[in-house]
Amino acid sequence: MSKTYFGNCLASYIVAVKRGESPGELVGKKGIVVAANGINRKIKDFMSDAALGSETLMFDYKELFKPGKSILVVPGSPTHAVYETDFGWGKPKKSDAVHLDS
Repeated sequence: MSKTYFGNCLASYIVAVKRGESPGELVGKKGIVVAANGINRKIKDFMSDAALGSETLMFDYKELFKPGKSILVVPGSPTHAVYETDFGWGKPKKSDAVHLDS
């Protein structure tokens, strides 16, 4: 890593919903609503306590990768304008996004 590196890290959160076909589950007729409600709950949790769940985050991720589990990862944000970020030194000349694959 360069001596001139200055970085930041965005938090990661897990939203878990059942995927079955009965009402209130992801594959059901209102699956998008179920997903949106799960994300909304996680955002509200974050707004009340940004560190909520951080003590178990690595364990929670480990659980996701056990056999029989299905995951969907949604990275990025259309409103996160990295080249518009200015920490007082001017806009960045380069930005790297790190992606993890399994």
